[in-house]
Amino acid sequence: MNPSKGKEQGAKKLSWEQQTLHSKPDANYKGPELHFPLDSAQVDNMGLHFAKHPDVHLHPSYQCRILMEAKEILEKLPRVQRLKSKTGGKPLIVVGDMHGQLKDLLTIFTENGFPGPAGPQYLFNGDFVDRGTMGAEVATILLAYKMVYPDLVHLNRGNHETIMMNMNYGFIDEVTTKFGSTHMFTLFTQVWNVLPIAAVIDDKAFVVHGGLFRVNGITLSHVNSIPRRECDLGATSPDMQLLVDVLWNDPQAEKGRSKGLRGGGTINFGPDVTEEFLKRTKLELVIRSHQVPSTNRGYEVLHNSKLITVFSASNYCGSQGNHGGLVVFHKPGEHTFKEFWAPALPEVVKLLEVKLGAGRPLPRTPSKVFKISTEVSESDVALSATQAIEDQLAELITRKSEALAWFYRGCHQDAKKCISVSDWVSGLSSALQLDIDFLNYRESLVDLTPDGKIDWRHFLSCYQVEVQGEHGKWADAVKNSIHASLMKQDLRVSEYFQLFDRNGDGTVDIDEVREALPKIGLSIANSQLMDLMESMVEKNGKLDVLSFLESLQPAYKGPPLGDDVQEIMRAIEVTLTKGAKNMLEVFRKLDRDKNGMLEEHEITRFLGWLSAQKPEYNKFNNPALAHKLFEAFDMNKSGSISLMEFLDCFKPSTPGLTSQVDRLMQQITRSIYNNQGSLRYLFYQLDTSGDGMLSREEFREGLRAIAGLESSTLTDSDIEMVAQHVDADSDGHISWTEFLKAFGISKDEEGPRSPKNRARAQSPRLEGLHPFPHSSGTAPQPKAAASPAPKPKSAAIAKRPAPGLTPRVTRPSVAAGVAPKLGASAAAPQPSQWHGQPAPVHYTSSMRASASGHVPGQPHVSGHPAALPSSYGQHPSMPPGGYHSYHQTTSTLHHPPGHGVPTSYTSSQRQFPPRY
Repeated sequence: MNPSKGKEQGAKKLSWEQQTLHSKPDANYKGPELHFPLDSAQVDNMGLHFAKHPDVHLHPSYQCRILMEAKEILEKLPRVQRLKSKTGGKPLIVVGDMHGQLKDLLTIFTENGFPGPAGPQYLFNGDFVDRGTMGAEVATILLAYKMVYPDLVHLNRGNHETIMMNMNYGFIDEVTTKFGSTHMFTLFTQVWNVLPIAAVIDDKAFVVHGGLFRVNGITLSHVNSIPRRECDLGATSPDMQLLVDVLWNDPQAEKGRSKGLRGGGTINFGPDVTEEFLKRTKLELVIRSHQVPSTNRGYEVLHNSKLITVFSASNYCGSQGNHGGLVVFHKPGEHTFKEFWAPALPEVVKLLEVKLGAGRPLPRTPSKVFKISTEVSESDVALSATQAIEDQLAELITRKSEALAWFYRGCHQDAKKCISVSDWVSGLSSALQLDIDFLNYRESLVDLTPDGKIDWRHFLSCYQVEVQGEHGKWADAVKNSIHASLMKQDLRVSEYFQLFDRNGDGTVDIDEVREALPKIGLSIANSQLMDLMESMVEKNGKLDVLSFLESLQPAYKGPPLGDDVQEIMRAIEVTLTKGAKNMLEVFRKLDRDKNGMLEEHEITRFLGWLSAQKPEYNKFNNPALAHKLFEAFDMNKSGSISLMEFLDCFKPSTPGLTSQVDRLMQQITRSIYNNQGSLRYLFYQLDTSGDGMLSREEFREGLRAIAGLESSTLTDSDIEMVAQHVDADSDGHISWTEFLKAFGISKDEEGPRSPKNRARAQSPRLEGLHPFPHSSGTAPQPKAAASPAPKPKSAAIAKRPAPGLTPRVTRPSVAAGVAPKLGASAAAPQPSQWHGQPAPVHYTSSMRASASGHVPGQPHVSGHPAALPSSYGQHPSMPPGGYHSYHQTTSTLHHPPGHGVPTSYTSSQRQFPPRY
């Protein structure tokens, strides 16, 4: 779609919403037909359609209208909902995080009753979207049922119902992929801002997504006055700090409050804080979600039985191995717990069709559709979790490669520049900040040398950012551009030495290289320069000039070479490299007149000599062939061959030497990849047309904004090259959504993580997964065994999988960072604030308007450490038979001792920070 940037805004031009609402499904539309106002049958059918045909999405006109009408309903509701449970078989069910797992939502509805007058009430306690592949469908079903049954379906806001989280954990990409416009995403975010943030059930239980407050004395009136706007984790006003608290905070076993492990303005609160709040508000129980319980149960009872965590996305992200849970209020003052393991989505549909029969209405009362299994497949869960951890480690190693290189350079290295395994582990622990036994994953991460050491440079080379697919071709174009810049420098050998080795000692230092590179067409940042030089052979703190010159050669980028030319080049390598230390000496052998350049007559003379060396070389004594070889070497068609042109056609003679053009390109791609969250937010703001397209100047503006971050190494010349080559058709417009999706982590074909070297199936990708609890949303954290969890009565719970990724120290992160202050006066945080994480981008111009023309609730929040580009593949689920149906445990608001659920939050359960 060709964007309409710069079109004149006529007075009668329809808004995007109006245009979308007026659009009609055409003959190719295969989705459900909706007629407004909606009724329960339409919503039921829509949900079944989503389950049966996950690749066929709702028509944009229907999606737009559901969002707009739901927003009108929600914005009239109080911030704190007052709900009543009922007797007579119509319970009120509190549902925790769903995270786009439609299989869990349909399992809950099937087992407990779909919404309707004969069925239960539901309170969904936030985090409907992100991570899972069907967040749009889950949120749409919930909003549609809210429209049909406003008194039976209730919704609370979670921390993932925010722009900040959606930018980094997949939802914006999901929506733009399914509906083709970022304006649809803007509508979702407008709905998020008006969602209620808490509920009170029967004047006894306070239900909120995150937790309680950073100060004492908060009442329900305070909560009811929280503004309807985007959550700012760096908020300083008391009302916005309350919004952070209710969406983000976590409980702790110890009394009092402590700095939250999620960073920013979050806190952890103890049992005394819960006690004070309940006493002040005359309530008896707090119910929250936001974390996979430490027991991997669907719920956890804490703070002397006065606080419950409930989490409803079973086998979270396909690897957590946790059960989903519900809290069911049958009558005031009494509740039960239910736990479940949802089958895969196709299995849910199959069992519904078999049990209910085609055409029959969906059950409005509890029904036993799913089979009971006595065992969950523990080995499958543990294997999936281990593979997920390995992929998370690969992601972190790629992001932290510069910190790892810095650490390993300071370690003791043998003659082959290898380090010990213990130093390798220490580097990972230092750079990744994780409490994890890295030796458990050594075989999947790195190979040992024959003498049991680790070639750390090769190790890091296996973890690279790559730009993939059709929309990643710009990366090759940038490399070619760098190559062309090098090739056009027609310098003699002596001039190269004078340029890099000013004092003539045969070595170069960083100052010499910094001064010389711009003279041959390379303008690079200091951090890029350090990375380029660290691969060289060190001599008393300096680098070998011959190896450095040789490393500047990229892979050959000229026209395809004929078989005869390639045969001559192989002959050159065979005959002339004997006894030569490097290709520079070979070049000098050919340079008969010693002028530092090769002329065509020297190539002709050489081929005459070569033809006499072996019978099979006789054919080389041919002037036409000599001219053809000369043309292949003379890349810039200057009539002579420079050293760089000559080196361009041969592999490095130094084993393992990395082309510095490749290293420079990796610097560029990693800088963009590591700041994807901030960049996605900026591009979204700049994309006022909502079509996923930017002008080249807008694209540059976004890159320039992240270039100022401490974590970025982009230079102005890098930005110009990227912008030029991303706009491949030179029409002045760039698809920023496709640009960001093209980034990923390379799969080394020969390394330990290659498919042939992994003794198990390829692990599932946890889209958008960031392992640090303090810098993400609801991240699964597989854990080491702690105190044994009580087993449910009807089925065994899977044992905890492999040890998880947990931070060793509490560090602030951009996930919990300060929202960007939109304006030139905003001061950027000091680099030390972020401890190596990208700081928020301070955006100063072209502020994005909403689809209807006004600016969405401010302040907007910048992205934080970027997640993997989402690809919306179905997360793996348990194999058939590897699930079991609900079991339940009766409980009252105050659990009696010995009831079979934890009555306190013991230290053994607090080995790890919270999993979100």
